Amino acid sequence: MRYILTCLLLAGCGSIHQEPPTPSVSLKPYKLSASEEPIYQQWIRRGLRDPQSAQFSEVVAGKDERGQVLICGNVNSKNGFGGYAGRVPFFAYLHTNGPNVGYGEMAGNSFTTSYVERLCSNAGLQFIPM
Repeated sequence: MRYILTCLLLAGCGSIHQEPPTPSVSLKPYKLSASEEPIYQQWIRRGLRDPQSAQFSEVVAGKDERGQVLICGNVNSKNGFGGYAGRVPFFAYLHTNGPNVGYGEMAGNSFTTSYVERLCSNAGLQFIPM
């Protein structure tokens, strides 16, 4: 009985492959303003060991007709030993209609790296992933 229960539990723990959302409309290229950059950067910095050392590169953005901006790029920051760890892909969202509310995530492993790359590619944003 214990064996059957264990098998059933493990069968339910399979990996879930989640495809990145495909934007319903193509995004138009968008140039971030100097006041918008800190908004998405603060979300990405929250996940870093040394937020002040963050170096953003290959940043591209696209905007839909509702004012939502998708931002893709790479970030490099210092690790616990004081050296730079290498570029990591990220994505962030920014709403330009109304209050500038942002959200962002970094890739942390090969699955999330692939997710970020596909999300940005599906939106038509071409950047150079790590």
